[in-house]
Amino acid sequence: MTMVKNLRNLVSVSLPRVAPGDVAAAAAADESVGVFISAQSLVTFPVASTVVTVVSQVLQAVFPALKGLNLVPLILAFVIGLLVYAISMTGQMTTKEKLIGLVIAVINSFFLAASALGISTVMAQQP
Repeated sequence: MTMVKNLRNLVSVSLPRVAPGDVAAAAAADESVGVFISAQSLVTFPVASTVVTVVSQVLQAVFPALKGLNLVPLILAFVIGLLVYAISMTGQMTTKEKLIGLVIAVINSFFLAASALGISTVMAQQP
């Protein structure tokens, strides 16, 4: 659990909390975030699928033996999917909620892989 906590601290960004309507505090707060992709943006499907696609293509360009190997985006999709799952975990979740979250993470990982592989049709039309 310590590794997940350290990972969460590595990829998360804390912004100062400002009470609604407190214009002076909002103006004084520095809201700039110095990261390309934050944990909050990674949980969105467009960002996660783009990360899987780009990293997969870079790895296949750098390592020619991986070129055309569909397993690369599949593995990356599961890594990203499980990373998002780990970031979203809280200590207050029940075992049932954790298990349901894991199943959803696996399903989302398949969708990420399909996006990275360019699979746009799930079912073929019948003649």
